[in-house]
Amino acid sequence: MAVAADQMVRQARSAYYLTANGSLSGAYAEHASRVAAGGLNNSIIYDRYSNGVMVKQLVTDFGRTRKLVISSSLHARAEQENIVTARANALLQVDQSYYEVLEAQSVLRVAQETIRDRQLISDQVASLAGNKLRPDMDVSFANVDLDQARLLLWRRQSRDGITPA
Repeated sequence: MAVAADQMVRQARSAYYLTANGSLSGAYAEHASRVAAGGLNNSIIYDRYSNGVMVKQLVTDFGRTRKLVISSSLHARAEQENIVTARANALLQVDQSYYEVLEAQSVLRVAQETIRDRQLISDQVASLAGNKLRPDMDVSFANVDLDQARLLLWRRQSRDGITPA
């Protein structure tokens, strides 16, 4: 796109330069014929040949060409900026993906550590309840906490598309 926009600037600038056109034409007439060069013509047809050159130079257009060149230049610069922006967006998306993976790994690690800690607490409370030092209700609360941690880990793995091991 940027190369095409640069060419548009060149095209707009071309109005400043000379324009030259050339042309040649000729016709051959058959004796006593009314048809020449593909059409019906005058009864008197003569062989003929002509050529010409036309040169054209813009004297003034009251600033139109200058404004077109400026507009094309700004458009080309905008296309260059679009390329820079697209590159920056791609890098930003890569960085975001990288940090999302780091976040998922750290949350997963914290959830696994939480399960391990709550399992330890549940085992300790169950041992104390087995020795009649804690009520059975505390064992139930510790098991609920452990199950909540497992559920949170499962939800996070489901959201991130991680299959539990």
